[in-house]
Amino acid sequence: MGGRAAATSAGVDLGGSWFFDGAAPAASALAQSLNLTLFPQPGGGPMHRLASGLPAFIVALQRSIVKQARTLEIEIVCRLGWRLERVQHLQSSGEGEDGGIASCEPAAPRMRLTFVRAESDDAGDDDAAGIPWAEDGPLTHLSSAPSATAVPQDREWVDVMQTALIAVPPRLAATAITFEPALDRGSISELLAQPIWMGATGKVALTYATPWWRELPAHYDIHAMRVPGPGPVIQLMDASTHNDQAFVLVAFVAPQPSAGDWREAAVAQVARLAQTLLGAGSKPRVAPPAPRDIHAKLWATDTNIFCPAPRGLSDYGHPEPLDPSVAVHYNGRLHFCASEMASVAPGYIEGAVNAGSLAARAAAAFF
Repeated sequence: MGGRAAATSAGVDLGGSWFFDGAAPAASALAQSLNLTLFPQPGGGPMHRLASGLPAFIVALQRSIVKQARTLEIEIVCRLGWRLERVQHLQSSGEGEDGGIASCEPAAPRMRLTFVRAESDDAGDDDAAGIPWAEDGPLTHLSSAPSATAVPQDREWVDVMQTALIAVPPRLAATAITFEPALDRGSISELLAQPIWMGATGKVALTYATPWWRELPAHYDIHAMRVPGPGPVIQLMDASTHNDQAFVLVAFVAPQPSAGDWREAAVAQVARLAQTLLGAGSKPRVAPPAPRDIHAKLWATDTNIFCPAPRGLSDYGHPEPLDPSVAVHYNGRLHFCASEMASVAPGYIEGAVNAGSLAARAAAAFF
């Protein structure tokens, strides 16, 4: 997903969430192969969600990779708190223009990646639980040449490897990473033009004692409503957990930079809507229900995910399929594989699985 996976301790997603029926065959099959439970979206709609939230998907996949890597005797290097700053392609005379290797001997590492120590990027807007990494630690990369891994210094460390798969959103990658030699202008323009899905928005999860929105008259569909302002909320969704263990309403928010306390504004906006809707039915007008718990995540404050759009482009918008050639560079050694790069379902969980699988298969040819 390029990092947009976060959930509360109850498994309520604050990032990517939905597996759309008939449009997510690869993601659904992968989740089932990992023995994860998918359940129908409350209130109907052609979609399912993971019972434990999307981070559980990543943890299960990580554990599967760790297990396979140990079987293949592949070293796993796990580091947190580092950000990719530079990618250098070290082309040799034995590498043809088509990316083929002239010699039958195993190819030497041909990618040098430079990382810098990252400062904390969270502006305090996320009070949700992060990804509960497996006991093996978060997987950051695989290395088949342990001796090629340099010892990190205080502010910088360098790895030399066969291939590089970059899963951050393409606009962020094109903005924040230096590529040597430089990528062609056409590709950079395409990467910069691709919106960061959910990048300028966020979610507020409100947990209630009862699902008051399900008690409304039949002609009120909470999912189809546009929430009147003032406030940052643009849409609501019943995000109650599996078997209704918790009744949760998620508000999609798109606050302005000068909006102040956008979480408080979102809660107040939903309260006004609840009071209006509950008073519109046969019941007497009542005070709006107060949420028991509130969790929020605004992805625009996370600089590992979001960067402002270049002049003339918008921070909002859904990604459109890109030409596959834009995703592959340096004779097939560098792959952009965030969900936005998928030719099918870009921006969705399905797109993340498709883009990652395609890049992994192509990278495997060098080993």
